[in-house]
Amino acid sequence: YEELEKLVRGKEVLDLGCLKHSIEQKEREGKEWVHGVIKEHAKFVLGVDIEKDGIRELKKKGHNVIYGKVDEIGFDIGKKFDVVFAGELIEHLDNLGIFLKNVKKHLKNGGLLVITTPNPYFFLRFVEIILRDEIYCNPDHTLWLEPRTISQLFRKNKWEIKDIFWIRRPKWYRIGGLPMRFRKYFHRGFMVIAQPTD
Repeated sequence: YEELEKLVRGKEVLDLGCLKHSIEQKEREGKEWVHGVIKEHAKFVLGVDIEKDGIRELKKKGHNVIYGKVDEIGFDIGKKFDVVFAGELIEHLDNLGIFLKNVKKHLKNGGLLVITTPNPYFFLRFVEIILRDEIYCNPDHTLWLEPRTISQLFRKNKWEIKDIFWIRRPKWYRIGGLPMRFRKYFHRGFMVIAQPTD
């Protein structure tokens, strides 16, 4: 959250997939709910999601959120932002090229796209393979990305990656976090910061 806070502080932010699956999860996570962190530090934030019930609930609680499918042709809210954030979203989408084009339409000159996504090589996935000969995958996920493949995706769609950060949950790092200390590719997920090149 430290890096995200720095990136959104004082900025106008478009938060795509802001509900993070359900309003109940938002209530459980409390202060760790990412949209809440963004709202606390940004100058202005607009959330977008496809869960209509959750949107209604958030609006009742005073959040600025709208319905939208971010990987469909025609997605346009008619405003540009300093930062577009897509947390744990890209792995759910069907049309990544359209998604990246839509984001470009909503970025001011010099604006940033910030994405987080799970790491397919997270060390606990190997434990699952050893114990059960399979790994858990969210049934809504359409793909796995890792830093090299996401770099290819961005390059082919005319984006420049400015930085990549590995994400870990502090409790895992303290308890049994040796694999993540030993090899960065064992971390739980990663954050990508990118800008359009055209």
